[in-house]
Amino acid sequence: MPHASVSCTNDARSTTRARGYLLDAGKVTMSTSTTNRRVAHFTSAHPPFDTRIFHKECRTLADAGYDVTLFAPDAPEGTTDGVRLIAIPREQGRVRRLVLGNLRLFRKLLAHKADVYHFHDPELLPLGLLLRLARRHVVYDAHEHVRFSIGSRDYLPRPLALGVARATWALEQLVSRLGAHVVTATPTIAAQFRPERCTVIGNFPNLTEFEDVSSGSVDRDPTTGVYIGGLSEERCLEEIYDALSLAKETDERLSLIMAGPVDGIRHPADIEGVDYRGVVDRPTVANLIAGSAFGLVLFHALPNTIDALPTKFFEYAAAGTPVIVSTSTVQLSRIAQEEECGLVVDETSPEDIANAMRQMLDNPIDARAMGERARQAVVARYNWAPEATRLLDLYSRLTNS
Repeated sequence: MPHASVSCTNDARSTTRARGYLLDAGKVTMSTSTTNRRVAHFTSAHPPFDTRIFHKECRTLADAGYDVTLFAPDAPEGTTDGVRLIAIPREQGRVRRLVLGNLRLFRKLLAHKADVYHFHDPELLPLGLLLRLARRHVVYDAHEHVRFSIGSRDYLPRPLALGVARATWALEQLVSRLGAHVVTATPTIAAQFRPERCTVIGNFPNLTEFEDVSSGSVDRDPTTGVYIGGLSEERCLEEIYDALSLAKETDERLSLIMAGPVDGIRHPADIEGVDYRGVVDRPTVANLIAGSAFGLVLFHALPNTIDALPTKFFEYAAAGTPVIVSTSTVQLSRIAQEEECGLVVDETSPEDIANAMRQMLDNPIDARAMGERARQAVVARYNWAPEATRLLDLYSRLTNS
């Protein structure tokens, strides 16, 4: 099975030493060859401390000696962990944001005079195109398969959604053909781009975030499960609520901790047996996962989720927590079965989900063994260190070309 750590480029490496920088357990040391190289990351749809953008990519580049600035909505002005943050004003209305907001951001970006411009949202593709026409080095970070994600949006009429998806895909291809390098989160997304202009950088956890909690310093509650991330209908939250109710009929000890933004579902704070913590910081994420008996990663069968590799699956594993995953996420269910680190369930069946929860509670020794195998798999194959090497290798080629 192909893993998301496979690069599209022929010279990508998975070693921990490359071109003047070192990777030590996911930590990058500064290289004099990168000092004063200016990098501008920009996003219009993600929060300033997004895990992939800020905590992985920007911090990796800053640790390697790059002068990194992140332009993001609601960003607190100043420098955090070596990354300078600049707020993007929020425009009222989608049209104003796409037109006026992008034009204002484009002027800011040109004035910044970066060596590399790295953007993270399909709606910023016109800016990527303009920057390429201005002969700047551009990286487009494709977090999702756009044709699938936009085409399945239920807030747009079906014909309009498909039209927008096709137009966005065409713009992606144009930006790539004009010389922008594409970074993708999975091999499935990468397959639609030219291999010589594409690098897969997986969304795997930085082991340094989980070193303390994986050592057993956090007491694990054998009666508590955890769900971290966005809480929405497509992530099977209604089925999880129903499953929790069913499971508690035979074991009242069971409870679920949930953390993340809520979108269009019954609020978790109103569900019996759910301890909702809101949106929490990275250290709290690690502690909540490590203190739980199992983690939930469920998605409905949508075109954009079949081959998805959600970060939270690997974060659960990094903390030694076994997982309950859906059959619809084909890649994750394969990993869970091959690594023997979790249970695979029918995400449409609250009864099946409830049975998996009961199995985790009734067999704590087996659950602990699954968690240990999950941790071993992440240490061996699914962590940020080789992805950081690929990111820095790409930037070295761009800034020295």
